[in-house]
Amino acid sequence: MAILALVFAESTRPLREDPYLASKFGFDDRPLPNEYRLSVSLKFVHTSLGLSRETARRKLGHLVARGFLSRVNGAYAFHLLPENSEFALSFRAMLLKSVESMAALADRLPSPD
Repeated sequence: MAILALVFAESTRPLREDPYLASKFGFDDRPLPNEYRLSVSLKFVHTSLGLSRETARRKLGHLVARGFLSRVNGAYAFHLLPENSEFALSFRAMLLKSVESMAALADRLPSPD
């Protein structure tokens, strides 16, 4: 989940840095087109998340094989999923389940009082 979040955030960084793109895209009905999405290097992923290079490479390869990420010129990008495709719907369901699981776990943690 952390790798997907990191690659998604970096792939869609132009929305945060370019006022024109931010005004035209970034909404549910107008996602950022693939041609504006940036790719992320293996080194960026493993150093940002504190993973070993090999662990990050294996996990990224698995995400590419499952279709969650794309390999672009030796780096990785989160590309726009075809709207209402079975893959997009199952991907959203998987993300929702993961977020709900994390929220439930956080609710069970003792308060810092």
